[in-house]
Amino acid sequence: IEEHTGVASNYCNYMNTQTKNPFEIEHIITDHYEWFTAEYSDRDDFRRWRNSIGALLLLHKSINASLNDAKYDYKLKKYCSNEGNIYTESLGDLAYQNNPQFKKFVLDNNLGFKSYASFGKNEIAERIAVLIDLVKLVWNDDMFM
Repeated sequence: IEEHTGVASNYCNYMNTQTKNPFEIEHIITDHYEWFTAEYSDRDDFRRWRNSIGALLLLHKSINASLNDAKYDYKLKKYCSNEGNIYTESLGDLAYQNNPQFKKFVLDNNLGFKSYASFGKNEIAERIAVLIDLVKLVWNDDMFM
């Protein structure tokens, strides 16, 4: 995404665990099944959705730790200021404002990126679909010719 939106690639930073403040995997949904019993049939259902690729992000370790057990609406504010990680920022409205290169990338590639005021099963499924489309963009037939 970064390469197509005019932002320098952060791949090396994402993968470097030796830095002072490395990136970590962030669960968008906090680990409190009891807060989500209306949406998930049981703890296993909750864990499957919570741990699926559509419900995960990369965040700096310090930000991830500071969010701890916060609810989505609070986390979203931090996601929207994630220092150039457009995939994380794309959960909020700000990623779509004054960001013509990102909007063009989304439109040109017919990607289902959109912001979310809340985050549950439907939103996770939509994010999984976006990731599948991104994988197809990166690992396409042209790559092997």
